[in-house]
Amino acid sequence: MKTVTAEDSYLDTSFLFKFYIPEPDSGEALKWLKAKRGYILTSALSDIEMITSFSRESSSVAGYRAMDNYRDDCRDGMYRKLEVDAEVFEKSRELAESHAGRYRLRSLDVLHLATALRHGVTSMGSYDKRLAEAGRALGLNVFPVSS
Repeated sequence: MKTVTAEDSYLDTSFLFKFYIPEPDSGEALKWLKAKRGYILTSALSDIEMITSFSRESSSVAGYRAMDNYRDDCRDGMYRKLEVDAEVFEKSRELAESHAGRYRLRSLDVLHLATALRHGVTSMGSYDKRLAEAGRALGLNVFPVSS
């Protein structure tokens, strides 16, 4: 796997989802996408979260279309997937002990942070206020600033 650069950004599911289903702040997320530099980094965790999120929308044509579009984008290389390996799980355990209670982080939030940190990511996109706050505390440049 190629080295992560300062221009690469890790996106959590709260950010990715806005590319596919119109939500508040989707316009802001799409504006970021058009102006982005570097790779869009994510992990298999996002695959799972995106599919479960789309399944909640599956009663609508938009939910099915969004899932297909996300899968197409993954297949076409829009996202560079970071490995969730034993080091990520060890880092997750450490983060859970030191930050989960303080920031009220859920398990997958901790795994997203640990994945980004383990791979040397410096920039992360998230609309999850708790995850964003914890990421900033851990030294990540989290955007959008309003999160």
